[in-house]
Amino acid sequence: MLELAAEAEAPGKSDEEKLALNYQSISIWNQAFATAQDPKWGIKKFPNWPYIQQADYLWLKYRFTLWAKGRRLFFTWRFVGDYVWDTVTHGARYTFLQSRELADAGMDIDYALLWRARFIIDQLPKCVRPKYKQKKKHQTLEVYPPNGMAKATIRAVSADFDAFRSFPMSGALLDEVAMQQHPELAFLAARPAAEQFGRITGVSTPNGENYFHRAVESIG
Repeated sequence: MLELAAEAEAPGKSDEEKLALNYQSISIWNQAFATAQDPKWGIKKFPNWPYIQQADYLWLKYRFTLWAKGRRLFFTWRFVGDYVWDTVTHGARYTFLQSRELADAGMDIDYALLWRARFIIDQLPKCVRPKYKQKKKHQTLEVYPPNGMAKATIRAVSADFDAFRSFPMSGALLDEVAMQQHPELAFLAARPAAEQFGRITGVSTPNGENYFHRAVESIG
């Protein structure tokens, strides 16, 4: 897994070769390593349904993606896991996990976004598990990937936090976009960084004809 992601970063690789190598790496991650927890089903490996495999491929291929979710679709766990994969395999990342309220994005409440990221890391086997430091004041995990890669950061923020313009963002997961008051402002703030080298992922339960509905409809 780590070797495939490293090979994808080697000089001279075409975009198609990078995509293929990263897709192999993330597929191994999700089939062999990534683990979720559910109040009903307990701890289990990520499901490997075909539509989720396709979602991983599209997530890697496109910098901006929007996903309508439901409980059984497993998208929130999956995309938190994909950003943790990106952190573990590449290092030097600065990733935001955003929700309407900081508590829903942070690490202090079970099943909040950063709580899920920490859970996924804690469940990894030692051969790929990175060390990390928790900074609860800033709702941040400082992650030290294996193989000596540079330190990475995963940070929880609320919907009204203007952090996207203040840090060298490499990725952002925006959860429950349709429930946020002004989600378009978050996308506008994150877009310049993502256009250069990052990735923005928006997921949400549908909530009427709002910004999320219009954005999803506009891209088919």
